[in-house]
Amino acid sequence: SVIFNDLGNSTVLLNTNVSPASIVISNNSQTYTFSGSGGVSGSTGLRKLGSGTAVLNLTNDTYLGATAISNGVLQVANTGAGSTLSPSADLIIGPNGTLQLSAQLANAVTTVGEFTGSGIIDYNGGNNSILAFGGTTGGTWNGTIQDHNAGGLSITKNGSGTWVIGGTNYLNNGDFFNAVSQVQFNGGTTIITNGAVVAVEATEFWIGQGAGSSSSVIVAGGMLSVSNNWLAIGRGDASASGTLTVNSGTVQKSGNNNIVVGSTGATGTLIVNGGQVLNSSDLVLGENATGNGTLLLNGGLLQARVVRPNNAPVTSMANFDGGT
Repeated sequence: SVIFNDLGNSTVLLNTNVSPASIVISNNSQTYTFSGSGGVSGSTGLRKLGSGTAVLNLTNDTYLGATAISNGVLQVANTGAGSTLSPSADLIIGPNGTLQLSAQLANAVTTVGEFTGSGIIDYNGGNNSILAFGGTTGGTWNGTIQDHNAGGLSITKNGSGTWVIGGTNYLNNGDFFNAVSQVQFNGGTTIITNGAVVAVEATEFWIGQGAGSSSSVIVAGGMLSVSNNWLAIGRGDASASGTLTVNSGTVQKSGNNNIVVGSTGATGTLIVNGGQVLNSSDLVLGENATGNGTLLLNGGLLQARVVRPNNAPVTSMANFDGGT
């Protein structure tokens, strides 16, 4: 086991591969900096304790244990060649912990295992970036995602697990359109609950994007807000499918562009059982030759400028069994 505390040398140069039983950074007064061409591998994890800051500038980490930020700040920059955070390790941010994330290359992707906790992700990079995560286990995130210093973060959820959101999250990667920079839920189930806020500004929000993807987002007491861009439920391929279910709480789509259910040839379903869907633009049910779009209004409130298909989809169906 290796422990880094306020008594040690705060500059650590690692130019070889190491596999200690555990790594603990427990600093209060010293700021630790880790750099070099080496990396950490094996079953070990990395735990951040103490109120101080640790800066990780390694790019070859493959350790399998969790990255657990219990206290203080863990500062990580994605150089475009990779991130210090191991892509195989779960990311856990405790209530007193902060991950300070940045990227030196536009739309660099930082990949982790599952993503849980109740702390803070503070995105302070000048470039827009993406955090990708998800496996079969899932978990709960009751923390906050925020950004400053230009640039913004988007997320991509993969894997079959269920991810529950209970915090306030601002996802503001406003970069030019490409396949990675949009907010994407491409696997499993995501539940927005307990007064949670997911605010997406100037970037697209996709549920079930790309070949073979299948994903469901449930709004159950929280708020999903998408402004000045598309909200697509099922997108990008005939084999892709997405479902958005609103049981309580609010989905708000404001500004430019539309809500598209079954976008660009995919299959999508919008189910409104309660709460409200406030859409200042069109609600498109089905798009393109292989598209299938279905609306099930069972309760609650649904607003749209018009409900319509686009470009001759296979299915464009609306069932009104309740609600307004």
